[in-house]
Amino acid sequence: MSPPSSNPVSHFSTLPISVHPSSLSTNPDPPLGDAPVGLHDWSKGRADLATSLSLSPSFTSTGTTIVGVTVPSAGAIVLGADTRSTSGDEVANKNCFKLHEMYPGHIFAGGAGTAADNDFMGDQVAAVLMQYARGEGRQPRVVHAVKTLVEKLFPYQGHIGANMIIGGVDETGPSLYAVAPHGSVSQVKFIADGSGLFGALSVLEAGWRENITLAEAQTLVQRAISAGIRHDQYSGSNVDMVSIIPTRPVPTAANASAGALARPLARAEMARSVVPGFERGVERAGGRNAPNGSVGPGYRFAQGDTKVVATKTRSFARIPMVVAPMEEEEDER
Repeated sequence: MSPPSSNPVSHFSTLPISVHPSSLSTNPDPPLGDAPVGLHDWSKGRADLATSLSLSPSFTSTGTTIVGVTVPSAGAIVLGADTRSTSGDEVANKNCFKLHEMYPGHIFAGGAGTAADNDFMGDQVAAVLMQYARGEGRQPRVVHAVKTLVEKLFPYQGHIGANMIIGGVDETGPSLYAVAPHGSVSQVKFIADGSGLFGALSVLEAGWRENITLAEAQTLVQRAISAGIRHDQYSGSNVDMVSIIPTRPVPTAANASAGALARPLARAEMARSVVPGFERGVERAGGRNAPNGSVGPGYRFAQGDTKVVATKTRSFARIPMVVAPMEEEEDER
């Protein structure tokens, strides 16, 4: 066998490829169009990346304010949501119902994210729970709804846009869960989600307590949703609220019966209200001296409170997205 040649490309002489001399240099950035045939031109990728960095950033908004509160003293759950659905920066529906009934009178869910995904996931979980109730002759638990939803979300790794708050009353008492699109679960005493969660959560943290009454919880949920609406342009219109209230004592091993479906554990009371101050689109006077420590509307800083040190305007180039089918490669055989 003859010794290997010192030619660095002689071992590939049988391959149909030509190598440009510039590829053998140590220059890490060859000029555009000067790359070897058959090799990737990294300079073009760097140029595309530099161009993309000058584009305007994209923002994702769930466009919702949803709230859930437990009421330990009454063994109840109160859920609330706004009713505005958006398509980009436009209001698509002013009366979108975001509270999904997963099991009649007992288990409900509030959804933030993509409206279609939340509707579809809610219907799928409701079908599973109803099938279980008819087959087993007993009312499903809240954890059953949570487990079913997680099993449907996790395989898609967040590509289903359903941020859901699931709350209900079962034979173990009231329970409230937050389920993320990736399938992670948190059991909580109160929770807010959606693009208006910051305003809503601040109200919940200030007003919730262990001995809160049902009437106080309903008022707290309404105030929390209203705060989310006032501080988030993607939330708006009305406040929907459902109160899941137990109708009889929680069954024990001594009094539980197989025919429990005939005696529901809880009942659901639905309510819709208009955010105070937004009747007919007119904000009422409010501000720093608003009564009862209410959050807006009309909350304004006096002119001159904040001094403008400097201003800078930056223009962004917006390039429309173009989707084109991939060209099919011809079979060389």
